Amino acid sequence: MSTETDYLKLIQHSAGDEGWADDMNNNFVKVDSAFRMAINSDPIINGDFRIWQRGDSLVNPMNSFIYLCDRWCAYGSGNSIQQSKQSFEVGQTDIPGNPENYHRMIVPAETTCELGQYIEGVRTYAGEDVTLSFWARSDRPLFPTLNLWQLFGSGGSSSVNFAMPQYALSTEWEFFEFNLSVPDIAGKTIGLNDSLFIGLHWGGVSGSSATIDTTLVTTNQGSTANSFRPRPLGLEEMLCQRYCWVPDFGLSNTLFGSGKCISDTSGIITMKPPVPMRSVPTMKYSGDFGLQNASIALNAVTAMWLDGTTTTRSHFYLGCQAAGGLVAGDGTVLAANGDPTAKMVFDSELHP
Repeated sequence: MSTETDYLKLIQHSAGDEGWADDMNNNFVKVDSAFRMAINSDPIINGDFRIWQRGDSLVNPMNSFIYLCDRWCAYGSGNSIQQSKQSFEVGQTDIPGNPENYHRMIVPAETTCELGQYIEGVRTYAGEDVTLSFWARSDRPLFPTLNLWQLFGSGGSSSVNFAMPQYALSTEWEFFEFNLSVPDIAGKTIGLNDSLFIGLHWGGVSGSSATIDTTLVTTNQGSTANSFRPRPLGLEEMLCQRYCWVPDFGLSNTLFGSGKCISDTSGIITMKPPVPMRSVPTMKYSGDFGLQNASIALNAVTAMWLDGTTTTRSHFYLGCQAAGGLVAGDGTVLAANGDPTAKMVFDSELHP
């Protein structure tokens, strides 16, 4: 007997009102369905390209895997490629499920390109039959392949390349579904930063440039593709922040963290990410920042760095150098120095 049937009979017995019990059981089923959606176990993160913490567009340097859209990196060999966030028209009917966004990759002629995701942990799907599915199109016919790798990490076994089927992209949105047998990893040695890499659209573009659009990438066990199930946006954002965190910015005086002045020209700032990151991150920053203590005026920051001896996955210590004007021992805050574009990016992504 199913749990739901037992639950219904229990309510009926205790309430003596079958109509009321039916309503309660319907609510139970709805809650159960919402819970299953919330714990969607698909290891692909941000498969619907909703989250773009780093920005909405970027020109990749040539011969580099570059992250822009959260969890997705793109590569161009021979020339630079361009990545950008695109939005569907409300009410479009080409793709079911009312997706909001898709990834666009503009690839110059005579360029080899790829869009992929490094899934944390080479144990993922090892020894299993898996279905990979996605929607894609191109502004002209192309014949790329999938490019899948088991990467055993630094100090681990040699990488294993498997399942490279070719497919045809056309100018209309099409649904692609691939049945894959992921190799077993028995006898392998797993090192640091191991992963399963899923690469889409790998191949050369010749003759003229091409524009490739992609959305709703998902995987599941078995030989039949499941429909794409979006996670709640807040949960998806937290999953992304394990690998990249961009603190909120956009105001001319955005506050980023607080700390203590060490001297008249230096201070230590502490920051805490929303979730522990995958590893101790690296940090990049751009724009104008300032340190402020007792005075209202900000003292321009000339350099910032992560303290490698005290920074952890969940607590960051930033060393800051200022032009002057600080008072040793005073508390201080780090803020945008009249610059709404001042931005920090903490990166803990997996890289080739």
